[in-house]
Amino acid sequence: MRRSNLRRMEPKTGELEVPGPREGERSEPDRGGPADGAAAGPAIPDPEVPAKAKRWLFITAQYKQEILAQADACREEGAIGESLRREGLYSSHLTTWRRQREEGALQALTPKEARPEADTQPAG
Repeated sequence: MRRSNLRRMEPKTGELEVPGPREGERSEPDRGGPADGAAAGPAIPDPEVPAKAKRWLFITAQYKQEILAQADACREEGAIGESLRREGLYSSHLTTWRRQREEGALQALTPKEARPEADTQPAG
């Protein structure tokens, strides 16, 4: 077995220290916040993207009809906007749903009575 000719180099004192900013040198402010853990300002949101995106739920024809009835009943200024914000909807939803109501599409989407399934067995 041969020994290596390389010697293990020990760092000299002072080589491991991280140098501080030089005089006249600019640096970014400390982003770590106060050392005692107290909040200095508003919390910074986590920039990471959630693992799974939030999906919209399918809206039933009955729900659309209820929202349209509420919107039609609103008489005070700003009442429609308030109900839309409460439900998390946009005014374009009302426009689309009103058009569907006029065309009769909402009535076509309402659930009907269940019918028995046809026999799928081959005659034989």
